[in-house]
Amino acid sequence: MKKDKFLSSYETINEIKNLFIKAEDLFNQIPSEIQQVIHEYHNNHATVHHCIRWGLQAASDIRKDWHTVVANIPCE
Repeated sequence: MKKDKFLSSYETINEIKNLFIKAEDLFNQIPSEIQQVIHEYHNNHATVHHCIRWGLQAASDIRKDWHTVVANIPCE
């Protein structure tokens, strides 16, 4: 894979992380009473809040360990 693809993919992960941060900020603007009824309505292991939190964590981890994540992909 060409170096520019690695760099653009890294930037894409950064943008995904930023979008999760924005999603978290937006979700936190919802009053807690409404957040609670959303949780009760969608009482599932993958609630909106859960997905945002763990999506943000995954994007952060990937970004932090980028060289390890892509270490086995040959660079042209």
